[in-house]
Amino acid sequence: MNWLETFLTSGITTILIGTLVFFARNWLIIHLKEKIRWESVKKEKATAIAEVLSLWLLHAYDKKRDPNLIRYELQRKNWELSLWLDAPCLKILNKALVTKGPAGILPLEALSAVRKLIVGDPNDPIKAEEFVHFEPK
Repeated sequence: MNWLETFLTSGITTILIGTLVFFARNWLIIHLKEKIRWESVKKEKATAIAEVLSLWLLHAYDKKRDPNLIRYELQRKNWELSLWLDAPCLKILNKALVTKGPAGILPLEALSAVRKLIVGDPNDPIKAEEFVHFEPK
């Protein structure tokens, strides 16, 4: 093998390895950006759900506020969520909002169920009774 063949073989190998590294690097960057974006979306979902559930309980805590204005705000936020929230989360949230029961119990069950969906673990150990809930005075 002469120096020209060695030079060409080394050059081709270098180009192939460089191309492979370039594509692997770009794939990794895209994958990490997507994961970060998904974590942001999950956090946004969780915050919006907690806000709706808090609004649902607001009148029990603040009797001075107009209940119709609270209901309007609750309806608006719930409709916003209804447009982009995935079906399992939306069904859990709606069940909590339409079911009558002791204040705080169903929202905590909804938080627990939605948490399982958002963290992606159906066996998530956090149960409804483990969420802190302050009863109105």
